[in-house]
Amino acid sequence: MTAREFSDSSLLISRLTAFANPNTRDFEVQAIDLCQEFHLEVDKLSGLEPIARDDSLDLDIRFAALFCLGSALRRRHDTAKLIELVEGYGPTFREFGLYQHLKAMAYMQRSSRGDIDIAIAAATRAKQILPEHVGVLHSYVVVKLQDLEDRKAVEENIDGEHDLLTLSELNSDIATVLADEPHYGKFHATNARLQSLLGNHETARRSLLCAMYEEDASGADYPIRMIEYNSILARIMLRESLMKFAESVSEASKHALELRADFKNVVTEAQSDYLQLLGIFSAIIGLLITGVQVASNLALGDSARLMLTVSGSIILILSAVAVITEKSRAKIGYLALAGAILITAGFFLDQFF
Repeated sequence: MTAREFSDSSLLISRLTAFANPNTRDFEVQAIDLCQEFHLEVDKLSGLEPIARDDSLDLDIRFAALFCLGSALRRRHDTAKLIELVEGYGPTFREFGLYQHLKAMAYMQRSSRGDIDIAIAAATRAKQILPEHVGVLHSYVVVKLQDLEDRKAVEENIDGEHDLLTLSELNSDIATVLADEPHYGKFHATNARLQSLLGNHETARRSLLCAMYEEDASGADYPIRMIEYNSILARIMLRESLMKFAESVSEASKHALELRADFKNVVTEAQSDYLQLLGIFSAIIGLLITGVQVASNLALGDSARLMLTVSGSIILILSAVAVITEKSRAKIGYLALAGAILITAGFFLDQFF
């Protein structure tokens, strides 16, 4: 169909009449194909809106016109016009599952906090109306995933029970989508985002490579898709780096606590040894002082016996020091033997005087 023919409403209505049931994935694919024929040029698609407004036409034909125009605006990221279009036809088409799907995508593109809430509500409603539609399931995953990513970006907790259940649900939904349509690039890209959020970064990178491979290079929105996919890749790499950094910090903290505990034990043991040594050397000093004072008042033989006994006692005390410091049985034995010999000599010295 040429641009001139496309502007002919009768030919356009005939084309839209041939669309599949608006509750099917085929309908969505036909709408996208029609947009691609005219390279998403909204000016060439402007003939669609008068058909959407024409209440003399069958409602399915009018919705097909609206959905085609909305799909083109969405793929061109003309968000302001898309939201205006969606809101303008809400009263007429709100019971169509794909209308809710289109509304969810529109508000997700604008992506403020309030917009995400509207997108989640619309995507949830679309899923309720069309629970087995892979396009609807995909949009539901996308908006819920955007919500989780936004909260993760501002360091809100997404590890609670509710969010873990949400992640499990999204993982199941995207698996269903990929099983039904394994060659659609956008679906693999969404899976890459989800797997990255789950911490499966290698799987995420492989999914993104699949997305790039499956994308049609001749498509009108191919450059936009490649920019989007490279942005996703950058976020995956950043999230992986941050996770590795957090793991390194956690491991370092764990080692620091272990070292702190070991250091505390070493200090406690050193303090104990120090107190024991202090007591031992106090005893040695006391023996020396007492021995000198007593020996100065005794005869030579008695003084000699006393000094030998004191010396032997000091050596025995030093053997106790060896127990604390050297912990060598041989040295302890030699010191103890020398001390015993001196003490014995002191007792028997009176035989020589």
